[in-house]
Amino acid sequence: MIPFKMIMILSTSLILGPIAAQNIDNDDKDIKRRVRPIPVRPTPIRPIPVRPIPIRPIPSNAFKKSLGTPRNMMDTFSTNLNSAVKKSFPTYKEGQLTQVLSNIKKQFPQGVPGHSVKNYSLLQRLFDFPKTSIRSRNSLVLGPQTEDRQGHRFTYGIDIVEDKLFVHHNLEDKKPLPYKTALKKLRLVKREHQSLIKKMGIQNNQMLFSNTDLILIQGQTDPKLGTVKKSTLMADSIFTYGLRHVNGIMVEENYIKLYSKDSQSFEGADIKWPTIKFHPSIREFKLKNKRILMRLITQKLKREMNAKSASNVKMAVVLRPVKLHQSRPAFYIPSIKVGAYSKNGEAGNLFYVDLLAQTVKYINEDAKDSSQASQ
Repeated sequence: MIPFKMIMILSTSLILGPIAAQNIDNDDKDIKRRVRPIPVRPTPIRPIPVRPIPIRPIPSNAFKKSLGTPRNMMDTFSTNLNSAVKKSFPTYKEGQLTQVLSNIKKQFPQGVPGHSVKNYSLLQRLFDFPKTSIRSRNSLVLGPQTEDRQGHRFTYGIDIVEDKLFVHHNLEDKKPLPYKTALKKLRLVKREHQSLIKKMGIQNNQMLFSNTDLILIQGQTDPKLGTVKKSTLMADSIFTYGLRHVNGIMVEENYIKLYSKDSQSFEGADIKWPTIKFHPSIREFKLKNKRILMRLITQKLKREMNAKSASNVKMAVVLRPVKLHQSRPAFYIPSIKVGAYSKNGEAGNLFYVDLLAQTVKYINEDAKDSSQASQ
């Protein structure tokens, strides 16, 4: 028997969707990370009564498009970084962006609400887990031997500080579906995922981008053994991935990831959808002049990019989480997210530049981050 090795294929729509939504992806490095499953049966989901979060109608599509690199520059490479930055810079109008940011703060003086599953009691109720007294105020993972009242094995956890939650049902005995079979079930699973998202208090109008697609796997023989042979294309999971916006502005490090093996076979969730509060020292949303921003971006790129190689530069206006204290929740500041990579295949560059003219202090968690240079 010829040995096969398995390779995982992410549907192109899952990879390219967030980029198309805001020109720069959400830099979620965990999208391909998979937890090794353990066999269980599907768990019924019970609704949690939640109050819908009122979100004002988001600005026009023209405004949203103005927050990212113009479409005609998305695939353009240039050895002239001054020109590349100028042509790739978002086309927003400073007055309009300032007004949108001010409106967010006025509309949500206590912060833009996040998901509604804020404690273990609510999470246990949502997934019909047995009620267990949990005193921890931080991350806690219940071991894989934990069983619910139906005897299913599971793990789950909540991080109070980061406002993250995860649930994992280990479904090792559920075999991957044939590709065509999985396609037929895609729409049904998508509805199941949308229903679960709604029960968590997350509304569709909070989504910048959302897509449900297949995670595909396929075996192939070792090329060293001769002609490569491939096995049948299979769907390992059906996966929903969502990104967040507030009034059209993408929110960094906010995401929804849901997995199912099949309809009624929910595998797991990884969700970060916290309450969004602006940095407490922000007095007004006066923005840096565009010329100053372009100069800061160009200076950093010239320091770190190969001047002889043509580069592609993309940018987007985002709300970025920053911390005043490591052990407390993050606050958000408006920033320009910059991504650049060389045509010669060198490692890319990703950094932020603060949009506000006002200097705000926060912990610089990455020494390569441009926050200090942008003050």
